Amino acid sequence: MESRKVEILNAIVNSYINSPSPVGSRTISKDFNLGVSSATIRNEMADLEDLGYLNKPHTSAGRIPSVKAYRFFVNELRKNLDDDFEVRDNLLDLMLDQAESLNDVFKNAAKILSEKSNYISYVIALKKADSRIRLVQLVLIDSFTILLLVVGDKGVVEKHFFKSDIKIGEKELADINSLLNENLVGINLLEVDSLDITVTGSLTKWTAFITHVIRTIAEFNEDSNKIDFFYDGIKNVFNFQDEINKSQVIDIMNLMESSHLVNTLNDFEEDLTVVIGNENEIDIIKENSIIVSSFYDRKREITGKVGILGPIRMDYRTQIQNVKLVSDNLKLAIDKMLR
Repeated sequence: MESRKVEILNAIVNSYINSPSPVGSRTISKDFNLGVSSATIRNEMADLEDLGYLNKPHTSAGRIPSVKAYRFFVNELRKNLDDDFEVRDNLLDLMLDQAESLNDVFKNAAKILSEKSNYISYVIALKKADSRIRLVQLVLIDSFTILLLVVGDKGVVEKHFFKSDIKIGEKELADINSLLNENLVGINLLEVDSLDITVTGSLTKWTAFITHVIRTIAEFNEDSNKIDFFYDGIKNVFNFQDEINKSQVIDIMNLMESSHLVNTLNDFEEDLTVVIGNENEIDIIKENSIIVSSFYDRKREITGKVGILGPIRMDYRTQIQNVKLVSDNLKLAIDKMLR
């Protein structure tokens, strides 16, 4: 595209992002120092409309950008966008604030991004199955109820409640904890199912219970490759456009709970992806845009996506920077949790 058309198109997109009113040639001539007359801008705008970059609402003499215009704008923007974003210590601290597990970090990251962007944010995390056990802890809730906690070396905490037919005391539970940790700490979750633990002495009467605990821990592995999905800022759907009806809100809320969205977002393989309007595969968000950034720990044992769902008319420069900033800090937070 000719450089003058590029300048005019970028000016129109920037103007429309700042104010959702159709943009006329006089606005561009007045607000942007392009060095050409209003008549020249008008002629170029007519050409851009013919090329599919601009749409003309029936009630206005101005133009609005099409999805094709936003795509061109974002592509040009990314050519000149500095990837070396500042990694802010306070943002990292917020992600780690009161975080006892990686899931807490992911929830914090989603909250931070929704607040920075004023749109809906999401974090998708996939943890590899080859996690090693760091700690097994049975906690007595009451005489017949026990909570099982299993901490993995990737910061994963698994929980399960047991009901015992026999009353169990603190001393017996402590002995069972010692037995489990002696045999399981350092073991890969994949190997737990094949373990043969010998129960002797006073713990013999708890053999069935101990076997049940071990089988439960082995079953954690079956879920360890599942995708965890966190989102925040659902109320920000009202920031998507000037008018939004109740059914649209409900559709988007339902979408955030669906595996369809998670699977679609998780399929993006690039470090940064921007999908605009009708480029989206999901019908419900063909009037929206999504920005997705990939993250991973140093060993790439934990991978995922972080990003936002917002309107087509968004400040792409700022929002791409927001997503990248959170993504970069999330990598650091994961590494700190895994130390």
